[in-house]
Amino acid sequence: MAPLTATPRVSEPRKFDFIDTLRGLAILAVILVHSQAQVGAHSSWLQALMSAGARGVQLFYIASALTLCLSWEFRASRERHPIRNFYLRGAFRIIPMF
Repeated sequence: MAPLTATPRVSEPRKFDFIDTLRGLAILAVILVHSQAQVGAHSSWLQALMSAGARGVQLFYIASALTLCLSWEFRASRERHPIRNFYLRGAFRIIPMF
C-alpha cells in the first residue's frame, strides 16, 4: 500500500470560477451593445447600461490576460523551458485553425 502524501501533485493550473464569470459578463456586455444598435433603449438607465457594454471587449481581454499569467506562473516552476513551452502551446492552439 502506497503512503499518502500531504500535497498531491497537480498537473494542470487551478481553474477559477470568477474568471469564467468575468468572461460571461464581458460577452453579455458586448451583446448588449450590439442589440442597442438594432433595438434601441426605451429609458435613459437602459441606454446607459447598453452603452457601458462597450467595455466588454476590454474586460474579456483582461480576464484572458489574467488566465495566461496564472498559467504561466503555475508552469514556470514545473517546466525546464517554460518560455519555449508557453509559445509552443499557443502555436498548437492557434495554427490548426488556419
